[in-house]
Amino acid sequence: MTTHRAVTAAAITALVAAAAAAAATTTITINLQSGTGSRTLTACGAKHHYTLYRAGTRIKINGAVHPAPTAFRVKLKVKQCIRGTFRTIWSAGAQERPNGTYTGTYLARRRGAFFARAYLHIGTHEIKSDKRHFQVR
Repeated sequence: MTTHRAVTAAAITALVAAAAAAAATTTITINLQSGTGSRTLTACGAKHHYTLYRAGTRIKINGAVHPAPTAFRVKLKVKQCIRGTFRTIWSAGAQERPNGTYTGTYLARRRGAFFARAYLHIGTHEIKSDKRHFQVR
C-alpha cells in the first residue's frame, strides 16, 4: 500500500470512529403537547402512563437533540395497539432547526392506545427517543 493510500485509509477510519462516538453520546427527547388529562392504562400487555386526547385533535410533537449536530434528520412515528401488538400507523419527517430542536404534528383520527417516538438520523446512525404513550377517546 502506498503512503497516500495508508494516510487516506487512516483518515477515513478516524472519521468513522468520531461519528460513531458522537452518535453514542447524542440524545433525543420527545414531548406531546396539549393533552386533556392522564391515566394509567394497560395496552398490548404493558402498563404505562397515558396522556389523553380527543379524536380529531392535532397533537403537537416537539423535542430536542443534545448536543445539537450540524446536520441531522428526525423521523416521527406513531404506533397503535392493534390485536395485542403495537403497529406503525403513521410516520413523517419533522421540521428540524439548526439549534437542535424539532417539531411535528399528528392528527389523531383513530381511537385507541398509542405511543409516539422520534428517530434521530445522523449519517448512518439511528438514535431512538423514549416512547410517549397516549390514548385517543
